[in-house]
Amino acid sequence: MDINFNKKGTFSYWKKNKIKVGKKKTNIEKRGGGLFLLNENNRDIRNQIFIFNRQVKDGGGIYLNNCTNINIKNCAFIFNYAKWGGGIYLEMCSNLSIYNNIFLLNFAFRDGGAISISYSENVSIERNIFFFNFSFRSNPKIDIHKSSNIFIDEKVYNR
Repeated sequence: MDINFNKKGTFSYWKKNKIKVGKKKTNIEKRGGGLFLLNENNRDIRNQIFIFNRQVKDGGGIYLNNCTNINIKNCAFIFNYAKWGGGIYLEMCSNLSIYNNIFLLNFAFRDGGAISISYSENVSIERNIFFFNFSFRSNPKIDIHKSSNIFIDEKVYNR
């Protein structure tokens, strides 16, 4: 299991089918404290720990923009902070699976303490555990904005 511990921005990026840790000290985009993916397809993010990441804008743990066929599985999102989507922020994404993850103590100043989904479609959120996630304006677990065909497994969601 890899740990993504970043105080000020994106240190992680995608290279040769693996998440790599970069050398940047700050994230100019102010998105994706633990991982920033733009225009990526057919990626698996597995067995990662996103902890103590903070961002000014979107996606304290992970920020995905215009991505398709992404699987986020068996990861832990712990104490991440952002304005939108403390743990994960999805924007203009399709065909995503968020499966068997733990979301603990993530915080969003606005919407989606654990996950915020915006302008996305065909997203499946199953077998995840949510504990003590917070947001000031909307659902502390999952916020959905102008998105379609979002499936949420209520059995685990309500723990």
